[in-house]
Amino acid sequence: MATETFTITLDGIGTSTSVTINDTSQSAVAGSQLLTSSGTFTVPTGVTSINVYAVGGGAGGPPGQYSSGSGNGGGGGSYARVTGLTVQPGDVFTVSVGNGGIGGSVSTNSPFETINGASQKYPQAGTVTNATAGGTTTVTLSRSGSDIGAINCYGGSTNRGGGSAQADAALLTAATDYDFRVGGNGGTAGTVTAGGGGGGGYGGMGGRGLGQFYRSAGGYNYYKAASGGDGGGMRLFGGTTQGSGGTDAPALGSGPYNYTGATDGGDGGDSGGDAYGQGGGGGAGGRIREQTIYSGSSNFTYRWFLAHSGQNGGAGAVRFAWGS
Repeated sequence: MATETFTITLDGIGTSTSVTINDTSQSAVAGSQLLTSSGTFTVPTGVTSINVYAVGGGAGGPPGQYSSGSGNGGGGGSYARVTGLTVQPGDVFTVSVGNGGIGGSVSTNSPFETINGASQKYPQAGTVTNATAGGTTTVTLSRSGSDIGAINCYGGSTNRGGGSAQADAALLTAATDYDFRVGGNGGTAGTVTAGGGGGGGYGGMGGRGLGQFYRSAGGYNYYKAASGGDGGGMRLFGGTTQGSGGTDAPALGSGPYNYTGATDGGDGGDSGGDAYGQGGGGGAGGRIREQTIYSGSSNFTYRWFLAHSGQNGGAGAVRFAWGS
């Protein structure tokens, strides 16, 4: 509310008067608040309608594991948009932001193994650290100490699956529009091809990684271990624009050698701000060379294997926006 005063003066007679008007047509305040970690948001004075944009965390990419092959891409976090949500000043949103998953890794002493039996699997010793899933982002609205409803954006999984989103009916009936988007699935790994990460919400999938070996005519060994690209994240300004897919890692070649890796997927949604919730690309792994060595009447086989870490997933986030 604002107060306006008009003063009227009559020329020649020196008489004036004033009129005061209480203006109740003042436009509502406008603003936004981004939360990238857990916390609370209180609806400001004068705000009766708000938009909520949220995304869950993306999963980390599993590692490549020698003779077990490359890792899949981690799934992306889900996305929710709830617009025109009726609120009251002083209402409190409690936010729990989903963490991004950690990429898996393998720790062993040797980059290759000697195998006399085809049924053996490696690593037989060492440490394998599994990738972790993305965390759930939860937004809970409460009024005068009582919860009204919640939005849940589930994180991506390490077995490629993207998270899903949901909201309580009480919130949806108090909103003018809403949109829920399952996170993108991570890519499937091949023998030496690592899967790209899934996108958060409308984000694109990352390109596929590659493990490869080449021995030059001069007897020099070259190899590459390119992880899959991360998925594209989700920007929190609305919109349904699908992010582009990333490009695959190229072949190593035979000179000049190409160590370029896979690229990330494009971000989804309307432009503006950072993007969140992308799944991590898988690590390259698998057999990249086999060499049989003959010695007298016997022989043995060297099989060269690759193990490479997966990429971390992206954390979730929540954005509140109000006014024009």
